Amino acid sequence: MILTVTPVGTDASTSWHRDDLDGRELKTAYRASVDAFRAALPGLPRSGRVVGGGTPGYLFAPPGAGPFPTILHIGGYDSTAEELYASVYPALDRGWAFVGLDGPGQGSVLYDRRVPQRPDWEHVLPGMFDIVAGQPEVDARRIVLVGRSFGGLLAPRGAAGTPRLAALIVDPGQYDMAAGVAARLGPLWQHVDDPAAKAKFDALLETPALRTLLGPRMVTNGVADPQAYFQDMRRYTNAGLARSIACPSFVTDNETDLVSTGQGRQLYDAMTCPKTFRRFFRAEGAEGHCEGMAPIVFWTAAFDWLDRTVH
Repeated sequence: MILTVTPVGTDASTSWHRDDLDGRELKTAYRASVDAFRAALPGLPRSGRVVGGGTPGYLFAPPGAGPFPTILHIGGYDSTAEELYASVYPALDRGWAFVGLDGPGQGSVLYDRRVPQRPDWEHVLPGMFDIVAGQPEVDARRIVLVGRSFGGLLAPRGAAGTPRLAALIVDPGQYDMAAGVAARLGPLWQHVDDPAAKAKFDALLETPALRTLLGPRMVTNGVADPQAYFQDMRRYTNAGLARSIACPSFVTDNETDLVSTGQGRQLYDAMTCPKTFRRFFRAEGAEGHCEGMAPIVFWTAAFDWLDRTVH
């Protein structure tokens, strides 16, 4: 059995401590990071403001008169709205406003409100859209949903329930989490529904690396043990919903991405909307999960596509 620990795109000061939402390390580090970010907002090179509601986050807009076409960016499995700030720069430089929001199982919604992750973002995203569309800087006719990392699974679900979106971008696209989890878990996956196998799943926590990996994930999903976690991950799928996405969509993958396991193309093939597929390569300097070695390669491709697609 091989389980890969991939802490790419995480807020390292908090994500590995969210196995205990009442733990001192998590509560202290997370609150300090949020307070520092909010105190810095007015003086940042790309200044912004807090937006509230059930899914809190931040809005950043280019100088000048709006309303602007707007990126609605949701995070990944262990993201916070604050860490999305790095993606503000390419958006504003291309004349787009940017809103990054926490959703269920992410940032303040998990840490402060204790709301775990859920798969049915077709019911979550409409409320997020309303928050963004209600901001005076935002052109509600040109809101584009971006989901990266685990957001590449959640955003298509959200788009399936939000026909008002102007476009969808996922990086990498992800079709069905159970397939990737089963491959990593190995033969033990065959016993995921067997109550008699609970002790075998619990034994995974005796390995320190696996305890570090699985503890935060169980809390994020709102389950009590490893077997329940693996059972729950089967709910995270775009099978049957991908065809419901109506807006133009830009779906990516990366030849070196160990997280998506090549599912970007699988998601793309299941979609029936106007769509474009883009695979990123090591040779262009953009290797790694979410083009981690050169994110600007991703954003340049995404905004070039948006220039051709959203008017």
